[in-house]
Parts: sequence; C-alpha cells; structure tokens
Amino acid sequence: MTRTARLILLLACMLCLLSLPATAEPISLADVIETVLERHPDMAISRLQPDFSKADAEGLSGQLDPTVSASIGGSEEKLPLISNFAPIGTTAAQLKGNVTKPLAGGGSLSVDIDYNRGFLAFNSPFASQLANPNPSFRNQIDLSYRHPLLRGAGRPSYHKLLEAAQADEQAAITRIRTVQDKLALQALELYYGIASDTTNLTLGNKTVARAKRLLEDQRMRERFGLIEEADRLQAEALLATRKMDRSRVHATLKRNRAALNRLMLQEPGASLSVDTEEAIPAASPNLDAAMQTARDSRPELKELESRLQAAEARILEVQDREQTQLDIVATLGSRGVASNYGSGFVRGGSLNDRFASIELELSDTLGNRAVKAEIRKALLARSQIELEKEQVLELIKDDISRALTAFSTELITYQSAQTRVVAEKRKFEAEMRRYREGRSSTATLIQFEGELLAAEVDMALSRIILLLSHRQLQWSEGILLHELGIATASNDLIKTQK
Repeated sequence: MTRTARLILLLACMLCLLSLPATAEPISLADVIETVLERHPDMAISRLQPDFSKADAEGLSGQLDPTVSASIGGSEEKLPLISNFAPIGTTAAQLKGNVTKPLAGGGSLSVDIDYNRGFLAFNSPFASQLANPNPSFRNQIDLSYRHPLLRGAGRPSYHKLLEAAQADEQAAITRIRTVQDKLALQALELYYGIASDTTNLTLGNKTVARAKRLLEDQRMRERFGLIEEADRLQAEALLATRKMDRSRVHATLKRNRAALNRLMLQEPGASLSVDTEEAIPAASPNLDAAMQTARDSRPELKELESRLQAAEARILEVQDREQTQLDIVATLGSRGVASNYGSGFVRGGSLNDRFASIELELSDTLGNRAVKAEIRKALLARSQIELEKEQVLELIKDDISRALTAFSTELITYQSAQTRVVAEKRKFEAEMRRYREGRSSTATLIQFEGELLAAEVDMALSRIILLLSHRQLQWSEGILLHELGIATASNDLIKTQK
C-alpha cells in the first residue's frame, strides 16, 4: 500500500469515528438536583418572598421618620364697635411650622414655630395710640415632649411589629429551602426511577441475547435432528417474550427520562443517563437520632419557629393597644413681641419671655371590643402554628420511619437476592450443560432461564430501592442537599444579609 493510500485510509477512519454518535456521560444525582434548583421557575418565585417581608420591615421603620408641616396665610377681620377703645378690625399675616420626631423609646419630640404680624384698626385716634406696638410682630417657639406611661410605652407598634416582620422575612428565607427540598425529592424519585429502568433494560438486553443464543442452538440441533420443531418454536416464543418485556421497560425509561428532562427545563428527548454505580450504604441511624437530626435540619420546622416568633411579637403589640393611654406632656416655649420684623424674630429666640407647662393626658375606649377581638385572633394564630408544628413533626416521623424500615428490610433483601442470583446462575449453567448433552428438555431450560432472570431482576431492583430508601432517609432528616454537597439558596441569602 502506497503512502498516499495509507493517508486516505487514515482520514477515512477519522471521519468515521467523528461521525459516530456521542454517548451521554452518566450524570450524578447531585448534578441533576443542582440543575433543577438553578433552572426551575419555582425557585425564582420563592426567592421573591423575602423581599416582600423586607419591604414590610422597611415600611415599619418609617414610623420613626420625622414629619414636617408649614403654612403661610393672611386674614382680615371686621368687628362691630362696642367701645371707642376696642378695635374695629384686625389684619394679620402668619407663618407656622412644625417638626415632630417620634422616638424609638415611645415618646415624641416636637418643635412649633408661629411667627405673625398683626395690625389693629380703631375708630378713635387716642385708642390707636394706646395700642402699642401696632402693628406688632410676634414670634413663638415651643418645644414639646410627650412620653407614654401605659399604652405605647417602649413603642411596641414599632419594635414588636418590626420583630414580627423580621421573623416573617426569616420564615420566607427558610421557605426557599422547603421549595428546594420538594424539587429535590421529585428529582430524586425520577433519578432512581431511571436507574431502575436502566438496570431493567440492561438485564433485558442480556436476556434477549441469552434467548437468541438459545434459539441459535435450537436451530442447529433441529438441523441435526436432535430436537423436534416444537422445541425450536418454544425458543422463538421465549425470544419474542423477552423482546416485548424489553420494549415495555424502554417505554417506561423514555417516559421517566422525559419527565426528568422537563424538570431540568431541557428538551424531553435530550440524551440522559444516570450513574448507577453508587456505593451501597452500610448502616442507617436509629429513629431517635434521625428525629434529632430532622429537628435541627428540616426547613419546615425552622419556618414554623420563625412564624411562631412573629406571632408572639404580634400578640405583645396588640395587647399593648388594650391598655389605657396615659401620657405626660411637657412644653417649654419662648415668646417675643416687637414693633418691627427683625426685633420680633430675634426676641423669639430668648427665654426672657417664656411659656412652660406640664400635664397628664388620659384616654381610653370603653369596652374596647375591637382590640380584644384582635388579641383573640392573634392568640388563635399562635395556637394554629403550634398545632402545625406538632403535625409536621408527626409527618416527619412517619417519613423517617418508612425510610428506616425500607432501608433495613431492603438491605436484608438485597443480601438474600445476591445469594439467590449466584445459586440460580449455577443452576442454569448446570442445566445448560445437561441440555447440550441431551439429558434435559427445552421446557426445563426455559424455566430455569426465567428463574435466573427473575433473580437478577430482584437483585437489581433491590439495589436501586436500597439506594433510594437511603436517599429518602437523608431527605426526611433534612440533610440530603448537605450530603450531596449542594449549597442551599436560603443559606446564601442569610450570608448575604449578614
């Protein structure tokens, strides 16, 4: 062969290799779950919930924002003459301003400014001279402090509701983890469903190949007159049955593969194979240890704890509103009067002329049925959360009990299935040798082949169920994502906030 011919042959071989379809690399359970959590729209929706609670907390912080008001205006008043010394009219221009700052401790501080110009009109020139100064410029500045002694002391409407909003935000963050766990469970079941189907399909291919070899052997023996036609027909029927069983398994595999692809937001027909070489777990925890792990790890319980904190804070806030309102109000103000604009403004900043007062204000609502109804609702909300927590604990205990029972019983079944496969394989091989020596019938050989197939299927499915039950136990304990090395979105949000 010339050098050119060899080069052409080499290029042709390379093109043939490139044209071969690429087999999909097996994907691990961790990769599947990570893909689902990255792409599934439920995760995007759940991540919005903490922002709503955070907005509520920011809105409550607005209770401490100062309020500012101002007004400017003028007026004219005409009065009937009742005395020559009384004014018959008043013309005034006024500028008012107020700044009130609520304090976190419950009180409030306010500053009021009132600057006005007034002119009195008289019928009598003598009376007009007595009215001095006229026009007059008055400046009044008052500093007031209001402190609640009963209702509103410590401002629970701010602190307790802010505490409740922060607990709601924490519950919303934890709820993200709950969504993650639900999606992980769906992916987990589909993943091991595909693993089971793949194992069944592999066994199906083996049984089809075994049935083909038997049929070829039967045809050869029929040509030499060693068996009758009925024996060959039995082998053909066996091959047809094995192919039909394989087709059913392939259809199931295709459905589960499409479902998992769609869960990962991929095309239903995308190539997908799972890793079935996972190691068999050796042991499992007892019920008490598993329940303690679940109490520390399950997101549903953490969410309920946050909701319970929020309910407690709301109870304290609404109970405060049931109290009698008793406030102490202290005011200190300056007074200034002058005949010109500048002097009136300056004298308002001096305490030579001043006003001071202190008073107690008392108010209450008789019966207060509206607030009592709110207290009742808040107490019921707390009781409901406590009952939900008990309910969730029982459901978790049910999940863990089922998973523990499935794992322990399936471990025994798997070990027994391994022993059975070895025994059935030896039995079938011995029967095959007897059949080739003419000391056994086709029906007996087909029966033994079916028993070997059943043993192999039982062992393969037992192994998949054992792996699935182990992962379901981890999920029930709330540690599946941690065991797979998957970072949770709720933890990421908590770290971001810190």
